[in-house]
Amino acid sequence: AIIELLLSHNMAFNKTHLSLDNMEKPTGGQIHRDYIAHCFRWTHAVQALHKGGRYKSDIVLDVGCGREQPLARVLYKNMILPLHYHGVDINKLSPGEAIKNSKRKWFTLHGETDFLTFEPDFEPTVVTSFECLEHVPPGHARAMVQHMHDLLTDDPKGVGFISTPCHDFKVGAAKDHPNEMTYEAFGSMLEEC
Repeated sequence: AIIELLLSHNMAFNKTHLSLDNMEKPTGGQIHRDYIAHCFRWTHAVQALHKGGRYKSDIVLDVGCGREQPLARVLYKNMILPLHYHGVDINKLSPGEAIKNSKRKWFTLHGETDFLTFEPDFEPTVVTSFECLEHVPPGHARAMVQHMHDLLTDDPKGVGFISTPCHDFKVGAAKDHPNEMTYEAFGSMLEEC
């Protein structure tokens, strides 16, 4: 019922993304701090997938994967190809050249898709959502986390990686973040879901 209510409202999703092509600051040469932080998140997930070779049997669901699917690119470049990778995003998606030309069909993209309407015919062992929840209305973010939990395998091997910026009242929210949460609010939402 909550999903139907959320979808029936004309909600504006913020569709901005930090592009690989414009990751340098306008001052030239320096890599944007947000992009570096994103790299740490992707690397953390890749290292966890690599541990014990678990990636060979993992089905990865990357929620809010971004137009350029950076997590898939990092997996590909490090030759840590999961059994299958599924990228879901509200934006239109097309695979990068290197990934598209891979010898093994290891990824599927679900572009122009609201994650709450996404009903896969697979059970992911890994769910990721990096820097996505702050771009959707609060109720939608909560419903997304619940949906991620519901889709994730019950197997003890199942793991989720979620990141979102913590709201700082001294600084305020970023212009393109309609839903920055405090550390406590985000933790409560995770526990509740």
